[in-house]
Amino acid sequence: MRVISKLYLMIHPTPRNAGKIKTYLERWEQHLSEAAADPEAALCVLSNSPPEMAAVSEMVSGLFGDRCFMDPHDWSDATKLKFVEVVGRAFVARGTHSRDGTYGLWTDRNAIRWTEGLKMGLADRGFAYSPSSMQVFAFGAMWGGCMTKYAALMSSHLGVERTPEILPELCHDAGYSVAGRYLEKRELNNHVWAFLFQADNGAYFAQFMEGLRAVWERPKLAVIEATPDDYFIHAGAYNGLIALDTSSVTLGAGKVRFPVMDGYLSPNITVFCRAGDYDSFRQTMFAADVVVDERRDDMVRVGLLPYQAPASLDDFC
Repeated sequence: MRVISKLYLMIHPTPRNAGKIKTYLERWEQHLSEAAADPEAALCVLSNSPPEMAAVSEMVSGLFGDRCFMDPHDWSDATKLKFVEVVGRAFVARGTHSRDGTYGLWTDRNAIRWTEGLKMGLADRGFAYSPSSMQVFAFGAMWGGCMTKYAALMSSHLGVERTPEILPELCHDAGYSVAGRYLEKRELNNHVWAFLFQADNGAYFAQFMEGLRAVWERPKLAVIEATPDDYFIHAGAYNGLIALDTSSVTLGAGKVRFPVMDGYLSPNITVFCRAGDYDSFRQTMFAADVVVDERRDDMVRVGLLPYQAPASLDDFC
């Protein structure tokens, strides 16, 4: 068996903005040419619809050969049963009445069938990997959406232990929804990445992204030392069809707590620096602590008192 120690996830990569296509095709080719030179590196591509995707497929297939896996998929009975187990674990962990389950489970259905297809493809071609040592790298489109959620969920189904590394320099919409340039990143605790950017108007901003979490696990919060005068907090939607819930953004005792973006449950938070002191901003953002959000919403009853006596209709009949 040949060993795979590095796996690149290229998630829905092709820009829909024609002006970015040439730039990123060249950037991907340069980066992946170097990556493919390592015989223990493999690439998994999840295609998207722009016509230029054909050129991307041809390029990466030529670079990686039989170590390139295009749109792997498996929805056999064995995979369906694994998904049933996922649903059961999600109900146990979050409660059957929680409002935060459906979209995440739909997302994980995609993640598990793609991951199981990738596992089968690796085995069929004579490859093996060690979950304890394999390093996943992820990039693509829909920052704070598809790229974010599938990188974390597929890595979870692969069983990897090391935090997948997000490559913003290869993501044409890194920092979304603010136009700007990527500066640097740091891995925090609990498999979370902090990214720093500079907006086109010169303001500095930070975003915090999930790197590795199963769909049934509780979401995470970043905690920073701050007051309302220090930073401006903006909450963005991960999906335009789902109402935004910002109840997990809290301020008190000189700290701000806000959700880590995961692409399917938590809002996408952007922290803007009100002043121009980058060094201080950088120090505070990279010192953030990541904790599990243990709040539950299934203890609040709306419109129904539990264990109440049956209502009498005598006054109406």
